[in-house]
Amino acid sequence: MVDQNGDFIAFCPFASRSPYELWVLPIQHSSSFEKDLTDPVRVKSLASFLKACLQRVAKISSILHFVIHTEPNLAARRLTKDWWNTVREDYHWHIELHPDVEGERRYLGSDGFYFNPIPAEEAALVLRALEPDPGAAPSAV
Repeated sequence: MVDQNGDFIAFCPFASRSPYELWVLPIQHSSSFEKDLTDPVRVKSLASFLKACLQRVAKISSILHFVIHTEPNLAARRLTKDWWNTVREDYHWHIELHPDVEGERRYLGSDGFYFNPIPAEEAALVLRALEPDPGAAPSAV
């Protein structure tokens, strides 16, 4: 675990695809990013928490891949498979931050094989030690 507030948690996942990969998840279950963030108080909570996470990651690399995973658009699918019926219970939305660390290989070959030489536990210790700057905005490159 890297950081936590009352609404969100940030951690480096086991078997990360990239060095210092960081996931941000809501503590309370929700399958949909859009539906979960309808309350302005919750949006502000995520914004301040995400800002701190981005400031930590920016100290590792100025190049970042930012991915939001949310529930699929169920209205666009014909629910022919039973497993689509439980997506809202099974899926938990999250944000993935993938810093592009110079000199570290992220992807080998065309087979989709990732190599990450930094264990998640070590990455979490490093990111946790990098205190965010309270008044500063994350730098844009």
